[in-house]
Amino acid sequence: MTADDLAEAWQLARRDEEVRRALGPETERYEVERTPPKPGAAPPGFVVRALRVRGSEEKDPCFHNRCLQLLFARANEYLTQPTVTVDLSAQKVYVQRREK
Repeated sequence: MTADDLAEAWQLARRDEEVRRALGPETERYEVERTPPKPGAAPPGFVVRALRVRGSEEKDPCFHNRCLQLLFARANEYLTQPTVTVDLSAQKVYVQRREK
């Protein structure tokens, strides 16, 4: 995963209506983290980070494609939802939310 992959994934995700609904009016405040914060520095406000993910079954699109799961942090706290996976190969966004 490169910084460009993360930037591309966030661009795709932030245009997705379901992602925008889940993050609410703060959606545009989120920025891709380009470099890790320096020790002792104030935590960044609204940050998008990512993990490279791979499907465990062949029918999962992420079994073959390049996928990132986006992580949303506010200061030092990560949001538990939404779970956003971006398939960079297919240019698709998948959003999961817990049922109440």
